[in-house]
Amino acid sequence: MKKLFYLVSCLIMMALTACSEEREVVSQQPAGSFLVIEVADGSGDTRASYSGLSTTFEDGDALGLYAVDASGNVMSDNVRFAKSGGSWSTAIPVPFNPDWSYYAYYPYVESPYTPNFAVSGVDNQFATFIADASNKFHLTNQSTKANYSASDLMIAQGSLSGTNTAKFMLDHKKGLIILYNGYDSDVKGYVPYTMGTKKYVLVKPNTDVQVGASTVKVNSGRYLSYVAEPAEHYLTFTAVENGTFSFSKAGLSYSLDEGVTWTALSAGSSTPTVTAGNKVMWKNNMVITPENYYGMGQFTSTGIFDVSGNIMSLRGGDDFSGITTISNDYMFERLFDADRYNTVVPVPGVISETSKISGNNCKIRVATNLILPATTLASRCYQYMFRGNTSLTAVPELPATTLATYCYYFMFNGCTGLTTAPELPATTLAYSCYGNMFNGCTGLTTAPALPATTLADYCFVRMFNGCTSLTTAPELPATTLTSDCYEYMFSGCTSLTTAPELPATTLANACYDYMFNGCTSLTTAPELPATTLANACYHYMFNGCTSLTTAPELPATTLVSACYDYMFNGCSNLSYIKAAFTTTPSSIYTSNWVSGVKATGTFVKNSAASWDVTGVHGVPSGWTVETYTP
Repeated sequence: MKKLFYLVSCLIMMALTACSEEREVVSQQPAGSFLVIEVADGSGDTRASYSGLSTTFEDGDALGLYAVDASGNVMSDNVRFAKSGGSWSTAIPVPFNPDWSYYAYYPYVESPYTPNFAVSGVDNQFATFIADASNKFHLTNQSTKANYSASDLMIAQGSLSGTNTAKFMLDHKKGLIILYNGYDSDVKGYVPYTMGTKKYVLVKPNTDVQVGASTVKVNSGRYLSYVAEPAEHYLTFTAVENGTFSFSKAGLSYSLDEGVTWTALSAGSSTPTVTAGNKVMWKNNMVITPENYYGMGQFTSTGIFDVSGNIMSLRGGDDFSGITTISNDYMFERLFDADRYNTVVPVPGVISETSKISGNNCKIRVATNLILPATTLASRCYQYMFRGNTSLTAVPELPATTLATYCYYFMFNGCTGLTTAPELPATTLAYSCYGNMFNGCTGLTTAPALPATTLADYCFVRMFNGCTSLTTAPELPATTLTSDCYEYMFSGCTSLTTAPELPATTLANACYDYMFNGCTSLTTAPELPATTLANACYHYMFNGCTSLTTAPELPATTLVSACYDYMFNGCSNLSYIKAAFTTTPSSIYTSNWVSGVKATGTFVKNSAASWDVTGVHGVPSGWTVETYTP
């Protein structure tokens, strides 16, 4: 049975990469014309160095081996090598040929998938093994060593050395989830393997897995860890890889020994190297003043880390317990920004690209256990907080129900690894509170519920702009809209096929401006029940929706300035419009509203309309006109 060694010093110090890695190299058979193999865990740059785990093999463990000639022909197919008495042996000797290639996988399966040696690269050749569609290397109950080992797929191409030897440094191909120190949530559908104070679960790589309330994906050969922290813990970073941390302003203190001793960190200076698995805690007593336009400051890291604990230890020092109010504007703005700006700006204003600090990034991976306890927010308090953290896969809860101006503005902008958003329970919104919140989150597939019925100007502006994987939009229950409230909300969501219902009957200027711009997969448009329009209310609403075939019925009889401008511009498959307006269309009201639609179609017009306008501002040229009585 395979053994998983966890060194005692690792358990005490959490210095996972500092632990010495145990490896086993053994051989079989005397030298001759048949293959001799050496086997070891080769994951020193991935899982082993991160987690403190290394792999050796016991008697009875077996792997499968393939020999492939220079033309890609399989000369030895899934030959079983088993360990016995400290060496590897086989009942079917494999010829040694220096011109052949040798491949091994672990654990052995009598009828595995078929490798494809016509392509290059081990992961490509064994892609069916890694995808594991038939679960040949996948058990959900991993509570025993045997079951855990049976799920730990490892693959390598052998390197030839000596007269007839192939060395296999096997790499883990499953993803690994580690639940640390009593983490109180489980990996849904799995029974983990427990060792010491930790639980381990092997999962298929790049496949959705639910950990507690979060849905995550783990890359092949990598791992995610979840650390249980007390509810009132200092803000804590757990290093995923060796690295240092710095802060842009003076006043912060850090601890490397669970809060026993604290060291003041001067502005721009760095902590000592924090080895993977170790922690650094933070506290501060900074008061935000008008001069602190960009908040209390920004963290910089040289390595990826997980963040947990209560963020209010940056505000209250040792007395952070119970703080739930953010009364200072910009407090945590750009705190973990991976694309942050120079903080030395004399007055608020537009910042040029030359003001950016290049290469100073904050590399967060998981923030599931980060506590943002505030229920009362201040203007821009979390603005840009996690912007550009492409490794971020899990985010903190956002419990506030009453929001403030720009409070979540660009908060997760560019977090391309994020697949699931936090719940957003707020019912009282503020100016641009959700503006650009998930802009550019290309991995986001599902949007959170948005229960608010009382909106504010620009409240949802560009909220999901560029979320190219988003397939489901949230319900939007508001019936009274505000200026620009949904502007660009789903612009560029190229995977969105169905729009949410839009029950609003009271519109506002530019309320739906560019809402579904560039949604090239959108096939069904929502009903638009409002009969009284507002300036530019539907301006560019469906611009570039190339899959849209039928426009929503337009019941309003009176047009206003720019209300339908460019509404269906570029909808190249649109062939049906039914509109009740009696106002004569023109560039004032309907500028280019049907430019680029299908060459033939049907336009259903109000029988009371006396206008006769064709072209891009009216009825598309070449379309048949019908009438109806509303």
